[in-house]
Amino acid sequence: MSSHAHCHRHGHSHQHSTGSSVDRRHSHGHEHAHEHAHGGHSHGPDFSALPTSPEEATKFFNEAAAGWEEKPGVKQLAADVLASLQRHLPWDALRWPECTAMDFGAGVGMVSVPLAAKCRKVVALDSSENMLKTLKARQARERAEQPHEEKKDDNIETICMILDESSIHTLGNQRFDLIFISMVAHHLAELESTFQLLASLLAPNGVLAVFDMEQNERTHLFHDPYAKKHAGVIADFGFTPAFMSQLFEKLGLHVNFCGSEFAIRKRVQPDENNPSTEELDFNVLGVFGVRKP
Repeated sequence: MSSHAHCHRHGHSHQHSTGSSVDRRHSHGHEHAHEHAHGGHSHGPDFSALPTSPEEATKFFNEAAAGWEEKPGVKQLAADVLASLQRHLPWDALRWPECTAMDFGAGVGMVSVPLAAKCRKVVALDSSENMLKTLKARQARERAEQPHEEKKDDNIETICMILDESSIHTLGNQRFDLIFISMVAHHLAELESTFQLLASLLAPNGVLAVFDMEQNERTHLFHDPYAKKHAGVIADFGFTPAFMSQLFEKLGLHVNFCGSEFAIRKRVQPDENNPSTEELDFNVLGVFGVRKP
């Protein structure tokens, strides 16, 4: 099966959720989560230069794509996500080869590419065309290094678009056994409606897996708020397990697991009036929900 790349631009389509909204708690101490992280620590990617609008975001990530995979912490974060997927997915080993997966906000494919070796097909969706081009280049390099007898067909489809109600038709009738989202949710201004669309793309008994910052009194420091470079980019400074569990249940997903999975260690400025920095550990929340048949 050959890979296909698509790039669709849909401007500023807004997503509207139906029904009452789940109470969306922001950071700064409204709710505190105290679970301890599992697994090793990683040094987080440097988000200090993130842009402040959707247009600037696409430009930023297009320009950053070439060196993204070498940023500190990127490889460890991908390894932690892969380990969590394998630890929590309610499948035996025989189902993996039949799995069709989507990596929502795939970036350069740090998770997509290794996961494709296990799955039948992976759809890598991102709004940055250059990120997806870098993904395909990485995949080509890794395939070139594989022994001939171990090579699979090219089973990664890259789709460049912003997912909303006007663009979802691009995916046709595809349904996914697994949709995973790593460190993307806190950038989504329309979180609930985006998750609604993703849930609608799950096959019966399909799994939605989300990895993002676990909210506590220091989560807001992860994106260096005192640098004042993130207005309009960060929609949430993390999420509590209670919030995510409630949202998943509202979407008709049965929560199999919701808790701390691992931690990202990042050097930040904890005090607005003190320029000194220190390394802090930021827990990453993992949430796994199954679409009810």
